[in-house]
Amino acid sequence: MKFVFEEEDSIYNILLGFFVIGMTGRYFSIPYAKYIAIPAFALAIILAFLDIIHTVHDMSFHPMMLVGLFINNIIEIIIFFAMLLKATGFKLMIPYFTQYIMPLTSTTNGLFAIGIFLIVTSVFWLFSLFFR
Repeated sequence: MKFVFEEEDSIYNILLGFFVIGMTGRYFSIPYAKYIAIPAFALAIILAFLDIIHTVHDMSFHPMMLVGLFINNIIEIIIFFAMLLKATGFKLMIPYFTQYIMPLTSTTNGLFAIGIFLIVTSVFWLFSLFFR
């Protein structure tokens, strides 16, 4: 249990995926998105770290799924950190991160891909809950 129940980060990431797609303005737009983004991505980073801690403490799942969950959480933390930096406007020069990840947050196609990634992976982890 992280805050309330085990799969809260998956539900939150689905909502966050739709939020990121809304930031593109392609299908719908979210008013005041730049003000909502900072606390939303900060909370997402906290939930991802709590999910990693929970994964380490609860090793009752299939080993390959645990490795996949761990890798997925690392990718999510990197994406959330990039989105948080974009929302705050803070410039950070980290090799590879600045060169490859930050440009994804600047284009509509990159934001759309991030939103789809969050939705699809979170739905997968929600469905995997039923097969434990």
